[in-house]
Amino acid sequence: MNRLVFLASVGGTLLSSTAMAQWNGGRIVDNTAVFQSLAGNTSTSNPGTGALPTSITGSAVSTGTSDFRLGGLTSIDHTFANWWWFRSGADTREFNIAAPAGSPVPVRSHFGNGMQWTGIAPQGAGSPLRFDLSYYVSDLDGAGTAAAVVRTILTVRNIGTADVANVNLFNYVDYFLGGQDGGDFVAAGNAYSLPGYARVVEVQDTTNAGAAGLTMRHIGYGATGYGVGSFTAVGGQMGDTGIDNFADFNNATVAADQSGVMQWNFGTIPAGGSATAVSDLVIPTPGAAALLGLGGLIAARRRRA
Repeated sequence: MNRLVFLASVGGTLLSSTAMAQWNGGRIVDNTAVFQSLAGNTSTSNPGTGALPTSITGSAVSTGTSDFRLGGLTSIDHTFANWWWFRSGADTREFNIAAPAGSPVPVRSHFGNGMQWTGIAPQGAGSPLRFDLSYYVSDLDGAGTAAAVVRTILTVRNIGTADVANVNLFNYVDYFLGGQDGGDFVAAGNAYSLPGYARVVEVQDTTNAGAAGLTMRHIGYGATGYGVGSFTAVGGQMGDTGIDNFADFNNATVAADQSGVMQWNFGTIPAGGSATAVSDLVIPTPGAAALLGLGGLIAARRRRA
Protein backbone atom coordinates (compact mmCIF):
# COMPACT_ATOMS: atom_id res chain seq x y z
CA MET A 1 0.00 0.00 0.00
CA ASN A 2 1.31 3.41 -0.93
CA ARG A 3 1.98 5.82 1.91
CA LEU A 4 1.65 9.59 1.67
CA VAL A 5 4.55 11.31 3.39
CA PHE A 6 4.84 15.07 3.10
CA LEU A 7 7.44 17.30 4.72
CA ALA A 8 8.11 21.00 4.28
CA SER A 9 11.61 22.12 5.18
CA VAL A 10 12.24 25.63 6.44
CA GLY A 11 15.60 26.72 7.73
CA GLY A 12 16.67 23.12 8.23
CA THR A 13 13.69 22.34 10.49
CA LEU A 14 10.97 19.96 9.36
CA LEU A 15 7.53 21.53 9.70
CA SER A 16 3.96 20.42 9.15
CA SER A 17 2.23 21.40 5.93
CA THR A 18 0.28 24.10 7.74
CA ALA A 19 3.37 26.00 8.86
CA MET A 20 3.99 29.17 6.88
CA ALA A 21 7.46 30.65 6.52
CA GLN A 22 9.97 31.67 3.87
CA TRP A 23 9.93 28.92 1.27
CA ASN A 24 12.72 26.40 1.27
CA GLY A 25 11.17 23.59 -0.68
CA GLY A 26 9.39 20.41 0.32
CA ARG A 27 9.43 16.62 0.09
CA ILE A 28 6.99 14.02 -1.19
CA VAL A 29 7.30 10.26 -0.87
CA ASP A 30 5.45 7.31 -2.39
CA ASN A 31 6.72 4.12 -0.77
CA THR A 32 10.49 4.65 -1.16
CA ALA A 33 10.29 6.89 -4.26
CA VAL A 34 11.26 10.41 -3.13
CA PHE A 35 11.18 13.85 -4.69
CA GLN A 36 12.56 16.89 -2.90
CA SER A 37 12.49 20.47 -4.14
CA LEU A 38 15.29 21.98 -2.12
CA ALA A 39 15.79 25.61 -3.06
CA GLY A 40 14.40 28.32 -5.28
CA ASN A 41 15.18 31.48 -7.10
CA THR A 42 16.18 34.47 -4.96
CA SER A 43 15.93 36.98 -7.77
CA THR A 44 14.45 40.41 -7.08
CA SER A 45 13.88 41.13 -10.75
CA ASN A 46 10.73 42.55 -12.27
CA PRO A 47 9.66 40.31 -15.17
CA GLY A 48 7.33 43.01 -16.41
CA THR A 49 10.18 45.33 -17.30
CA GLY A 50 12.74 42.93 -18.70
CA ALA A 51 15.17 43.85 -15.90
CA LEU A 52 17.89 41.29 -15.26
CA PRO A 53 17.63 39.07 -12.19
CA THR A 54 20.36 39.95 -9.73
CA SER A 55 20.96 36.33 -8.73
CA ILE A 56 21.46 34.78 -12.17
CA THR A 57 25.07 33.75 -12.65
CA GLY A 58 24.60 30.89 -15.09
CA SER A 59 24.50 28.41 -12.20
CA ALA A 60 21.65 25.91 -11.93
CA VAL A 61 21.38 26.75 -8.24
CA SER A 62 19.09 29.63 -9.13
CA THR A 63 16.66 27.29 -10.89
CA GLY A 64 15.68 25.22 -7.85
CA THR A 65 17.82 22.25 -6.88
CA SER A 66 16.02 18.94 -6.48
CA ASP A 67 16.41 15.26 -5.59
CA PHE A 68 14.76 12.29 -7.31
CA ARG A 69 15.53 9.04 -5.49
CA LEU A 70 14.12 5.53 -5.87
CA GLY A 71 15.26 3.92 -2.62
CA GLY A 72 14.61 6.40 0.15
CA LEU A 73 16.54 9.43 1.36
CA THR A 74 19.89 7.64 1.48
CA SER A 75 19.67 6.21 -2.05
CA ILE A 76 21.25 7.63 -5.19
CA ASP A 77 19.98 11.01 -6.40
CA HIS A 78 19.22 11.27 -10.13
CA THR A 79 18.50 15.00 -10.63
CA PHE A 80 20.32 18.15 -9.63
CA ALA A 81 17.66 20.68 -10.63
CA ASN A 82 14.04 20.69 -11.80
CA TRP A 83 12.57 24.18 -12.11
CA TRP A 84 10.54 26.46 -14.37
CA TRP A 85 11.21 29.63 -16.35
CA PHE A 86 8.93 31.91 -18.36
CA ARG A 87 8.95 34.71 -20.90
CA SER A 88 6.04 36.95 -21.83
CA GLY A 89 5.08 40.16 -23.57
CA ALA A 90 8.07 42.28 -24.55
CA ASP A 91 10.54 40.53 -22.22
CA THR A 92 14.01 40.38 -23.73
CA ARG A 93 15.08 37.25 -21.84
CA GLU A 94 13.72 34.37 -19.75
CA PHE A 95 13.03 34.62 -16.01
CA ASN A 96 12.99 31.80 -13.49
CA ILE A 97 9.75 31.43 -11.55
CA ALA A 98 10.08 33.18 -8.20
CA ALA A 99 10.33 31.18 -5.00
CA PRO A 100 6.83 30.92 -3.50
CA ALA A 101 6.32 32.21 0.03
CA GLY A 102 5.34 29.72 2.69
CA SER A 103 4.95 25.98 2.71
CA PRO A 104 3.25 23.94 -0.02
CA VAL A 105 -0.08 22.22 0.51
CA PRO A 106 -0.07 18.39 0.34
CA VAL A 107 -2.30 17.07 -2.43
CA ARG A 108 -3.17 13.65 -3.78
CA SER A 109 -4.62 12.72 -7.14
CA HIS A 110 -5.07 9.63 -9.25
CA PHE A 111 -1.48 10.18 -10.34
CA GLY A 112 0.17 10.09 -6.92
CA ASN A 113 1.25 12.03 -3.85
CA GLY A 114 2.00 15.69 -4.36
CA MET A 115 2.66 19.18 -3.07
CA GLN A 116 1.33 22.43 -4.47
CA TRP A 117 1.89 26.18 -4.28
CA THR A 118 -0.78 28.51 -5.72
CA GLY A 119 -0.79 32.15 -6.71
CA ILE A 120 2.99 32.55 -7.01
CA ALA A 121 3.62 36.15 -8.08
CA PRO A 122 6.67 37.15 -10.10
CA GLN A 123 9.07 38.98 -7.80
CA GLY A 124 8.97 42.69 -8.41
CA ALA A 125 5.86 44.39 -9.75
CA GLY A 126 4.01 44.97 -12.96
CA SER A 127 3.19 41.47 -14.21
CA PRO A 128 -0.43 40.21 -14.25
CA LEU A 129 0.77 36.60 -14.39
CA ARG A 130 0.40 34.20 -11.47
CA PHE A 131 1.73 30.65 -11.25
CA ASP A 132 0.37 27.47 -9.65
CA LEU A 133 3.10 24.85 -9.25
CA SER A 134 2.61 21.19 -8.34
CA TYR A 135 4.96 18.24 -8.02
CA TYR A 136 3.78 14.63 -7.79
CA VAL A 137 5.73 11.43 -7.22
CA SER A 138 4.43 7.94 -7.90
CA ASP A 139 6.19 4.60 -7.63
CA LEU A 140 5.62 2.32 -10.61
CA ASP A 141 6.74 -1.02 -9.21
CA GLY A 142 4.77 -1.30 -5.96
CA ALA A 143 7.80 -0.57 -3.82
CA GLY A 144 9.30 2.58 -5.28
CA THR A 145 12.77 1.01 -5.47
CA ALA A 146 13.14 0.30 -9.18
CA ALA A 147 10.65 2.44 -11.10
CA ALA A 148 9.08 5.82 -10.37
CA VAL A 149 7.92 9.04 -11.97
CA VAL A 150 7.98 12.70 -10.94
CA ARG A 151 5.29 14.82 -12.58
CA THR A 152 5.51 18.61 -12.57
CA ILE A 153 2.51 20.78 -13.46
CA LEU A 154 2.76 24.53 -13.95
CA THR A 155 -0.32 26.64 -14.63
CA VAL A 156 0.10 30.29 -15.58
CA ARG A 157 -2.94 32.54 -15.04
CA ASN A 158 -3.55 36.03 -16.39
CA ILE A 159 -5.30 37.91 -13.57
CA GLY A 160 -5.08 41.24 -15.38
CA THR A 161 -7.59 43.08 -17.54
CA ALA A 162 -5.59 42.90 -20.77
CA ASP A 163 -4.30 40.03 -22.88
CA VAL A 164 -0.68 38.94 -22.39
CA ALA A 165 1.13 38.00 -25.58
CA ASN A 166 4.12 35.74 -26.23
CA VAL A 167 3.71 33.54 -23.15
CA ASN A 168 6.35 30.80 -23.03
CA LEU A 169 7.03 28.30 -20.25
CA PHE A 170 10.28 26.33 -19.88
CA ASN A 171 10.92 23.25 -17.71
CA TYR A 172 14.66 23.03 -17.04
CA VAL A 173 16.19 19.82 -15.63
CA ASP A 174 19.85 19.27 -14.80
CA TYR A 175 20.24 15.50 -15.10
CA PHE A 176 22.30 13.67 -12.47
CA LEU A 177 21.82 9.99 -13.31
CA GLY A 178 23.64 7.62 -11.04
CA GLY A 179 24.47 10.44 -8.65
CA GLN A 180 27.05 12.08 -10.89
CA ASP A 181 27.35 14.28 -13.97
CA GLY A 182 30.10 12.92 -16.15
CA GLY A 183 28.48 9.76 -17.54
CA ASP A 184 25.19 11.23 -18.74
CA PHE A 185 24.52 11.31 -22.47
CA VAL A 186 21.69 11.33 -24.99
CA ALA A 187 22.41 9.12 -27.96
CA ALA A 188 21.46 10.13 -31.48
CA GLY A 189 17.75 9.45 -31.98
CA ASN A 190 17.00 9.42 -28.25
CA ALA A 191 15.67 12.97 -28.22
CA TYR A 192 12.60 13.21 -30.39
CA SER A 193 9.11 14.54 -30.99
CA LEU A 194 5.82 12.66 -30.99
CA PRO A 195 3.88 15.05 -33.24
CA GLY A 196 0.90 16.61 -31.54
CA TYR A 197 1.64 14.83 -28.28
CA ALA A 198 5.02 15.18 -26.60
CA ARG A 199 8.72 15.91 -26.78
CA VAL A 200 10.96 13.24 -25.24
CA VAL A 201 14.59 13.22 -24.12
CA GLU A 202 15.98 9.82 -23.08
CA VAL A 203 19.04 10.26 -20.88
CA GLN A 204 21.41 7.35 -20.30
CA ASP A 205 24.19 6.60 -17.84
CA THR A 206 26.21 3.41 -18.08
CA THR A 207 29.03 4.27 -15.69
CA ASN A 208 27.30 3.65 -12.36
CA ALA A 209 24.50 1.22 -13.11
CA GLY A 210 26.16 -1.94 -14.43
CA ALA A 211 26.11 -3.33 -17.93
CA ALA A 212 22.42 -2.59 -18.47
CA GLY A 213 22.93 1.06 -17.65
CA LEU A 214 20.41 3.48 -16.23
CA THR A 215 17.86 5.43 -18.24
CA MET A 216 15.46 8.28 -17.55
CA ARG A 217 12.94 9.98 -19.80
CA HIS A 218 12.23 13.70 -19.60
CA ILE A 219 8.83 14.17 -21.26
CA GLY A 220 7.14 17.46 -22.14
CA TYR A 221 3.48 16.77 -22.98
CA GLY A 222 2.29 19.17 -25.63
CA ALA A 223 5.68 20.92 -25.63
CA THR A 224 6.55 22.92 -28.73
CA GLY A 225 10.30 22.35 -28.53
CA TYR A 226 13.16 20.82 -26.58
CA GLY A 227 16.88 21.32 -26.18
CA VAL A 228 19.39 18.98 -24.60
CA GLY A 229 23.14 19.22 -24.20
CA SER A 230 25.88 20.22 -21.84
CA PHE A 231 25.11 22.63 -19.02
CA THR A 232 27.05 25.29 -20.90
CA ALA A 233 25.19 24.71 -24.16
CA VAL A 234 21.67 24.39 -22.74
CA GLY A 235 21.52 25.33 -19.09
CA GLY A 236 23.49 28.49 -19.69
CA GLN A 237 20.85 29.75 -22.10
CA MET A 238 18.28 29.98 -19.32
CA GLY A 239 20.51 32.36 -17.41
CA ASP A 240 21.80 34.52 -20.23
CA THR A 241 20.55 37.95 -21.29
CA GLY A 242 18.86 37.02 -24.57
CA ILE A 243 15.69 35.43 -25.87
CA ASP A 244 16.03 31.67 -26.29
CA ASN A 245 13.79 29.28 -28.18
CA PHE A 246 14.44 25.55 -28.40
CA ALA A 247 13.87 24.04 -31.82
CA ASP A 248 14.34 20.33 -31.08
CA PHE A 249 18.10 20.01 -30.92
CA ASN A 250 20.33 17.39 -29.33
CA ASN A 251 23.93 18.27 -28.54
CA ALA A 252 24.44 15.61 -25.86
CA THR A 253 25.98 12.59 -27.57
CA VAL A 254 29.21 12.98 -25.56
CA ALA A 255 29.02 11.88 -21.92
CA ALA A 256 29.19 15.01 -19.77
CA ASP A 257 27.19 17.21 -17.41
CA GLN A 258 23.88 17.24 -19.30
CA SER A 259 20.76 19.33 -18.95
CA GLY A 260 17.53 19.64 -20.89
CA VAL A 261 14.75 22.15 -21.48
CA MET A 262 11.16 21.58 -22.57
CA GLN A 263 9.42 24.67 -24.02
CA TRP A 264 5.73 25.49 -24.38
CA ASN A 265 4.76 28.46 -26.56
CA PHE A 266 1.18 29.36 -25.62
CA GLY A 267 1.03 32.60 -27.60
CA THR A 268 -1.51 35.04 -26.17
CA ILE A 269 -3.32 34.31 -22.90
CA PRO A 270 -6.45 36.47 -22.62
CA ALA A 271 -7.45 38.34 -19.50
CA GLY A 272 -8.83 35.76 -17.09
CA GLY A 273 -7.36 32.91 -19.12
CA SER A 274 -4.75 30.30 -18.24
CA ALA A 275 -2.38 27.74 -19.72
CA THR A 276 -0.96 24.55 -18.24
CA ALA A 277 2.24 22.62 -18.99
CA VAL A 278 3.00 19.09 -17.80
CA SER A 279 6.42 17.47 -17.56
CA ASP A 280 7.47 13.99 -16.40
CA LEU A 281 10.75 12.43 -15.29
CA VAL A 282 10.47 8.64 -15.49
CA ILE A 283 12.94 5.96 -14.32
CA PRO A 284 13.35 3.55 -16.01
CA THR A 285 12.12 4.56 -19.42
CA PRO A 286 8.61 3.31 -20.25
CA GLY A 287 7.50 1.66 -23.45
CA ALA A 288 5.38 3.54 -25.96
CA ALA A 289 2.10 2.30 -24.47
CA ALA A 290 3.14 3.28 -20.98
CA LEU A 291 4.22 6.70 -22.23
CA LEU A 292 0.77 7.31 -23.65
CA GLY A 293 -0.79 6.25 -20.35
CA LEU A 294 1.39 8.66 -18.37
CA GLY A 295 0.26 11.53 -20.53
CA GLY A 296 -3.33 11.43 -19.32
CA LEU A 297 -6.28 12.86 -21.19
CA ILE A 298 -5.02 16.46 -21.21
CA ALA A 299 -1.30 17.12 -20.80
CA ALA A 300 -1.04 20.74 -21.85
CA ARG A 301 -3.94 23.06 -22.35
CA ARG A 302 -4.97 26.67 -22.70
CA ARG A 303 -8.25 27.93 -21.33
CA ARG A 304 -10.23 31.05 -22.04
CA ALA A 305 -12.15 32.63 -19.20
